[in-house]
Amino acid sequence: MKGSWIAACSAALVLCLSGCGGSAGPTAINSVTSSSTTSSSATPTPVSKVVPNVVGKPAIDARALLNNVPLNSTLVGPDGVVWTGGPSNSAKVVSTDPPAGATTTKGTVKLVLDMKQADAEAAEVKASADAKLANRYTISCGSDSSKPKFKSYKDVWSSPEFGSSDKCSVQIDGRYPSIGALDNPIALLPSEQAIVNIVGPNGSSGHPAETFANVMALCATVPKDFPDTIIGRSGAALKQRIQGALALCPDAPHAALLQQALTVVKYDSGQSYTVGKSMEPGTYGTKPGVKNCYWSRTTGGGDIIVNDFIEFAPNGATVTVYVGEGFTTNDCGVWTKVG
Repeated sequence: MKGSWIAACSAALVLCLSGCGGSAGPTAINSVTSSSTTSSSATPTPVSKVVPNVVGKPAIDARALLNNVPLNSTLVGPDGVVWTGGPSNSAKVVSTDPPAGATTTKGTVKLVLDMKQADAEAAEVKASADAKLANRYTISCGSDSSKPKFKSYKDVWSSPEFGSSDKCSVQIDGRYPSIGALDNPIALLPSEQAIVNIVGPNGSSGHPAETFANVMALCATVPKDFPDTIIGRSGAALKQRIQGALALCPDAPHAALLQQALTVVKYDSGQSYTVGKSMEPGTYGTKPGVKNCYWSRTTGGGDIIVNDFIEFAPNGATVTVYVGEGFTTNDCGVWTKVG
């Protein structure tokens, strides 16, 4: 009886321990799992970053500095409109939000720029055009190929070639415009075409690019006696190019010489003119010191009205011609209208 009781108690004890062990196992596992889940889903603590000072810097440089922090950036124009494109070297930062030196956890800094996106894009286009123009022209003055080349007619003004060379020649994009003008003409920029339009067809050199090159050559330099080369009908065509030059380079140091050549009326010797047609009526004079000069005025029928042979005139010769007359001159040099 006693043995049976002991056996029964032992069985009960084993059953009790089994029940306790089964209950304790799953509870412990659930406790660990719950703890792990809680740890992995926790929100990370935001990292504070100091905003660098980028005020006054180009937008593209400012964004690069922020990227190094790292911080993102939003570009905003002075009108408050957010840029949709990338940064530009033309636009500069005027302020930031948050300001320089501030600590932020946002991760993004607003860059307020000094120009709108459209204005910046236009500035980039102009800068690109200016860069192209800087290497578009090659100007040579005189016949000596060893002399320096110039990239701009303004560069000639401060060189020894200014005023000493009779003429300069201009290449556009490495080509003389007259070479291959029919098969492969040089396309003009809008600013160049505007000058060609001023010259017009009467002053054209044959091809638009060649006309512009000849105008630019006038802007580079002209000889000191340039007004004396503006003779008769051929001078009329050259005057059209002079008008283009005065529009292209009104600040040229020889602008007064160009203006004089534009307004002067001159006719050369060794010619016969019909006054009112190939020659303007008026009073004309030669240069001082003229020698062995002959001139005559004739009627429409060829009769001599008056003529003269001048062996030497220290002050120069003077003659007045009228509409309908003929005027013949030899060895008198250039006649300049004086009245």
